[in-house]
Amino acid sequence: MNTVLFFISSTRHACSNRLEGILRYARKRDWHVQVIERAFHKVNVRQQLDFWRPVGVIAECGSGADELNATTLGGLPVVYFDADSSTRGAGYYVGSDSVDISSAAARHLLSLGFENYAFATFRLPMFWARERRDSFAKVISKAGRGCSVFDPEHEQRPNARQRELTSWLRNLPRPCGIFAANDYVGEEIINICGQLGISIPNDIAVLGVDNDERICESLVPTLSSIAPDFAHGGFLAAQLLGEIIDGAAAPDGEVRIFATDRVVIRQSTRRIACDRRRVADAVEMIRKRALEGMSVSDVIAFIGEPRRTAEMHFREATGRSIHDEIDEVRFAKVFELLRNSRQSLDAIPDLCGFNTGVALRKAFKVKTGLSMRDWRKKNAK
Repeated sequence: MNTVLFFISSTRHACSNRLEGILRYARKRDWHVQVIERAFHKVNVRQQLDFWRPVGVIAECGSGADELNATTLGGLPVVYFDADSSTRGAGYYVGSDSVDISSAAARHLLSLGFENYAFATFRLPMFWARERRDSFAKVISKAGRGCSVFDPEHEQRPNARQRELTSWLRNLPRPCGIFAANDYVGEEIINICGQLGISIPNDIAVLGVDNDERICESLVPTLSSIAPDFAHGGFLAAQLLGEIIDGAAAPDGEVRIFATDRVVIRQSTRRIACDRRRVADAVEMIRKRALEGMSVSDVIAFIGEPRRTAEMHFREATGRSIHDEIDEVRFAKVFELLRNSRQSLDAIPDLCGFNTGVALRKAFKVKTGLSMRDWRKKNAK
């Protein structure tokens, strides 16, 4: 069995999802994938290569990873993740689609109907943050709106950044939709707004990137986020490495990108009239509990109004019925599971809150015009 090394620079969920995609391809090639963690320190690359004797390397370079270069890797086939090809030079790269991510962010925030929009960058001057900034500002400009930018263009110490970001947020024209470079920046913004007494999402709506649930779900309010398809990115990287090893890859300099999976809407961008606070809380409850099998009656009981009144107020505030809102959450999960070809079809109803497999199959046919099996054949990755 051949060994492939996967160097990761972070333990965040993106790396575990990438690994899932890598392993999906690796099983086809009978590869052993060895993960080398380098989150808080540089590793001795030569030592790792001598010990594992890999046939190839996948290097996650989100925080730089200067030691992972052609010289230290000794000519081994390598695919770089989240690396700046303009500075690293010739090679093979896989990365997220900054234009796709920024366009999705702009569409979602513009749908809120604000006059003002803004972008807040990462604490380090990373190339992907610059790409997201420029792409987002371009789409906002085409929509006839201005875009304020928080981008000091240099590494900031935490205290200095906190002060500068606080001042920027305090002086932003409101209401404003902010696109944060990633979920860590979204977390900073939500925490500072809480200290300043700025209402989210009515005064400022915040949208992050990565859909890191450890961050997004723990914040108050919870953070809406764009979910890049990291697992597909992992598969693309492993597939490209396999092609290089086989001598069949595209010419040196190949770059493959993976797109946005979806926008996960949480409280930080879900605007509902203040006099419908109970409805807003009900929408959040549906998002969190729809997969547990909750019913329309459960939501009506939570809202605490007569059925007809609760249904009317819910539709006025959200544009959807309670039943449709529950289905929206459930089907998002159904589609996610169906894209994974290793996921058993029989297990999906229980995982998505449907009472029976028959109920899901009927609803799925009505929604898509396809059986679940046929949909998977067309869309599985």
